[in-house]
Amino acid sequence: MDLLEEYRKEFEQVKASNHDQERKSLRYSNIMTRMEKDFSISIFGRNEGNSALPLYKEVSQARSL
Repeated sequence: MDLLEEYRKEFEQVKASNHDQERKSLRYSNIMTRMEKDFSISIFGRNEGNSALPLYKEVSQARSL
């Protein structure tokens, strides 16, 4: 399993968990932070062609602020 698939699996596990939304949001934030590092996702820069970006955006949208 490649790294992106591992992140997808972890995201799906958190999403399906019985944790409250606050706990899920913390877990999603952790996933996003690690993805930024592992896939060189820039918050302020360009990310065209980055294969991890769709999952990163999906995780971001699942968070509650």
